[in-house]
Amino acid sequence: PQASISPVDQAQIAEAKAGWTAKPKQNKVRTAPCLPHNGERNILITSALPYVNNVPHLGNIVGCVLSADVFARFARLRGYNVLYVCGTDEYGTSTETKAVEEGITPRQICDKYNK
Repeated sequence: PQASISPVDQAQIAEAKAGWTAKPKQNKVRTAPCLPHNGERNILITSALPYVNNVPHLGNIVGCVLSADVFARFARLRGYNVLYVCGTDEYGTSTETKAVEEGITPRQICDKYNK
């Protein structure tokens, strides 16, 4: 069976317009570590580690962090308690290989390409 579509009344339309035109709520300013809060929506977001063995490009952003960053921003705008964690793969083979090629340590190669 097909789902029935209920009509939208003028009050619902007015409420939707007010929601779209209202200024967004100010994000909470974090003054302490992000910990779960009882009674709040707590969200932990992680993303893939971008490779640091070469110059970053659009594929790194799209494939690793863009969707997670967009969702974190959306969740914060909704007023949720959000912790977004990402990092750099300092222990990967490709990172070590690139560091050896450039004559520096894996930590230095990560610092160089992860700005």
